[in-house]
Amino acid sequence: MTRLRRLLAATAAQAAREGYAALHDARHRRVDSRILVLRDRHGFATYNDDFLAWVRRRAPEVWPRFELRYHPRPVRDLAGVSLLVPWLQDPLRERFPQTFVAASALERRCEARGIGVVNPVANLSRAIKSTAAELIRQTGVRTPRMHRIADAGAFRRDHGGLALPFFIREDQRHGGPVILVTTADDLRAVSLSRFEHPVAVEFIDVRSGDGLYRKWRYVAVGDRGCNRHMVASERWIVHAGDRVLTPAILDEERAYVTSDDPNQDALQRARRALGLDVVAFDYSYDHDGRLVIWEPNPFPVLVARYNRDRADLQYQVPTIERLYRLLLDDLLERAARLPA
Repeated sequence: MTRLRRLLAATAAQAAREGYAALHDARHRRVDSRILVLRDRHGFATYNDDFLAWVRRRAPEVWPRFELRYHPRPVRDLAGVSLLVPWLQDPLRERFPQTFVAASALERRCEARGIGVVNPVANLSRAIKSTAAELIRQTGVRTPRMHRIADAGAFRRDHGGLALPFFIREDQRHGGPVILVTTADDLRAVSLSRFEHPVAVEFIDVRSGDGLYRKWRYVAVGDRGCNRHMVASERWIVHAGDRVLTPAILDEERAYVTSDDPNQDALQRARRALGLDVVAFDYSYDHDGRLVIWEPNPFPVLVARYNRDRADLQYQVPTIERLYRLLLDDLLERAARLPA
């Protein structure tokens, strides 16, 4: 019964959200130079809600230009639209083929009218971890060597050419299980069937002299970017939930998020190699001080609920504001490029 209540509540919330979007769009349908935001009703329908709420609060004069649509409801009228923003989970073609077909058709209609597209959905396939690692490596930046595990037996014999240690994770998903393999016994204990698209990834020890592992996040927005955070952890796999929050670490993170990223040129080369307009990069440094890009994410969580709720994380609010302003400015600039 509890599960049913949650399902009904989620359905009601989505219906309310779509009703609000329809009301908003009906009121402003005649507004020119509109920004058409496309989300999937059945997956991540609330993506970037916090950003949209910020736009309503901080830039009410441009909010009427945002038109919200939800796949699979078709978009019939493109009159007055000057930019398409498909906020759809990567990699779309591989994971959600029906949504990919519909979004691609909408993109073609937009392109025929000279309407720009942010993060064309076909290019989302380049963010698959193993694919992205190779594309970024070709720009001169170190990435972990990876091996797609297509033949489990062969991989158990030769490790795909990787030396121990390495770790195994999903190639096409963000999140999911991550298993460190340091010995042959470790590998024998791994159930590869728990992965949909397993990939073995070179383990690069990026532990700093103080014993902490650090991961930086840079969000590229066109040719500009914003330093989102620096997370330090005692664990080799660095998650924000495990972050160390000492005064020294907080000062280090504040210094990062209030300055220009020292790797911006390299990160922008990586962005262009992937053919993406907006993408987050997680990176660290190896023991030789070389930049190591772990992975790109064209569908990043820009702010989690705990960023707003936790008192000890309120120092991040100015960074979120800067990122939102940069993203809004970029969308407005792209929307202004529609040929007359």
